Amino acid sequence: SIYSEDQMRIIEEKYLFGAHKKSKIYFTRGLDNKDLSKEKLEESTTERHLLKFKKDKKFYDKEIKSLSKKIRLALSKQYGEEEVVTNRGRLVSRLAYKSMITDRANIFSKKNLKPRSIMKVDLVLDASASLLEVESDIAIEAYIVSKSLENNNILNRVISYQSVGDYTVISILKDYEDKSHPEKIFRYKAMGWNRDGLFYRAYKNLIENINDNHLTIALTDANPRDMRPLSSKNFFGSKKYSEEELAIGIIFKEFRISKGFSQLEAAGNEISVTHLSNFENGKTEPWRIDLL
Repeated sequence: SIYSEDQMRIIEEKYLFGAHKKSKIYFTRGLDNKDLSKEKLEESTTERHLLKFKKDKKFYDKEIKSLSKKIRLALSKQYGEEEVVTNRGRLVSRLAYKSMITDRANIFSKKNLKPRSIMKVDLVLDASASLLEVESDIAIEAYIVSKSLENNNILNRVISYQSVGDYTVISILKDYEDKSHPEKIFRYKAMGWNRDGLFYRAYKNLIENINDNHLTIALTDANPRDMRPLSSKNFFGSKKYSEEELAIGIIFKEFRISKGFSQLEAAGNEISVTHLSNFENGKTEPWRIDLL
């Protein structure tokens, strides 16, 4: 675990209550390739993802280039650009004479994004067994997004989550200070169940000290499912976690709280606070969640 036993006791007291009081949480940075034997590595998930990526590397590199450009354009519209004189870029004709004086003259210009507050992005990957068939696609997509963000100097982190037995396992595959490298992100492995509500509750522990300029992107099939029921004070009142309207509502509520939004802020002009409250408490039909 990335936390000590004492820290985990505090975390469990903070997040394991109500419907999740009988569950457990485990934070990890995943298994590094150096921890695997050569025989296991050859058959590892990482190796399968790498093989698929290398097979169409030119296509994926093109996608990274395209997405990087789109992100830069979006940022330039949001923050604007400034032109600076440098030693490479577009020739500034009025400065060309300086090259006759010294070969170190800055006679070129290029556009840089104007300074902005530090932006951080989390890529959250659902790692339940229901996504096993598209496991490599998700890993590669996460790498493309992460690398494109990095190309625009945007700090990003890649996190996966899954439920195994009593535990909801939260793995930080790539942290903010890490470079976007395929072998780090390609450790993504789909298995087990997904107790999404508990993950998003515990996720708050990872973003509590992050400023407002923070974005979370979730890659999921929006199919919360766990063989273990939601805890209830009434022995006969426990409900299956896979009851769609209940589970999805819980997920939305926990995610809203983790990001620090009130019901009024989350509802906006699209939906009433009453309807949102009913949705979060499993009292609204699943077909109405598209209003969110």
